Amino acid sequence: MNFDAVKQILDSANQPPYRIKSLVGAIQANRLTDYDQLSSWPKTLRQALKDQLPFTSYSNTQLISGTSQTKKALLELTQGGSIETVLIPIKDNQYSVCVSSQVGCAMGCSFCATGTLGLSRSLTAEEITDQIFFWKLNFPEAVIKTIVFMGMGEPFANELAVNQAIDWLQTYYGIGARHITVSTCGLIKGIENFAHNHPQVNLAISLHAATQELRQQLMPIANKVDLEALSQAIHQYLKHTNRRITFEYLLIDSVNDSSQNLKDLADWLAQFPLQLVHVNLIRYNQTTDKYQQPSNNRVYFARDYLMNQGIVATIRKSYGDDIAGACGQLSRKQYQKEEK
Repeated sequence: MNFDAVKQILDSANQPPYRIKSLVGAIQANRLTDYDQLSSWPKTLRQALKDQLPFTSYSNTQLISGTSQTKKALLELTQGGSIETVLIPIKDNQYSVCVSSQVGCAMGCSFCATGTLGLSRSLTAEEITDQIFFWKLNFPEAVIKTIVFMGMGEPFANELAVNQAIDWLQTYYGIGARHITVSTCGLIKGIENFAHNHPQVNLAISLHAATQELRQQLMPIANKVDLEALSQAIHQYLKHTNRRITFEYLLIDSVNDSSQNLKDLADWLAQFPLQLVHVNLIRYNQTTDKYQQPSNNRVYFARDYLMNQGIVATIRKSYGDDIAGACGQLSRKQYQKEEK
């Protein structure tokens, strides 16, 4: 739903701004599928919305459920292309939603299935927030607590739409800034702008290697943005926000999980105030035969090594790997178990 367009229609009809929030609430509570079902709204207003504004930015949808209560949805967009979004359990009836910011991705990270698709186009703010809309419409019982921009695409390569989507999520869906996380592979200008535009929103850096040579092997962006440039941008971000950064580190067997790799990582992170550093260790999810998962022992060793260096490190629990919905696996495949 395009909330700016809704506001314009409401303004032209001399309607109060609170009706936008009541619109979202009514749709979610009653699982409405079109404007005509807004029975408490004036007929002229319902007709204006119907005539001028599509109810959603997607048409056909497919859904698949995993064994861990994780659900992945494929949304076919009316403006062309398709994207995936994932509903991830946190605890009890609370969930996180992983959203996409682009149709495909141009970054081409060697471990990521999305990168094999290439980039078709960037999403609009409406197409980004409609992923939340989809889950609220189809699973109104799920309490969405956090939003992570870790789906298809590089968020800072679609900066304007992502910024607008973040504003809409806070204003109309009631998601607090500190419950939203944006992950980037390291676009410098995006990091700089993010510090000023959304200083309270969480930032995650996809690092995955702490030496220039290895990072270039894993992530083509490193050929344009070296570790020195990245570190300078991070220093400026921390200076402006004093907010903790999460560094995502995907552990790949015999590629970046050795003792030397971990020492390189600890040494590189030591340049930052360690109280503002959090390493999120991610066990590689299978996307290609080129790489293999490390053993559990290696994952725990990595965590313990970093912790012994005074660096807070956690292991990300993998959700959705059985439905190709885990980190790095989104590639619009494996919908044989379609539910809807």
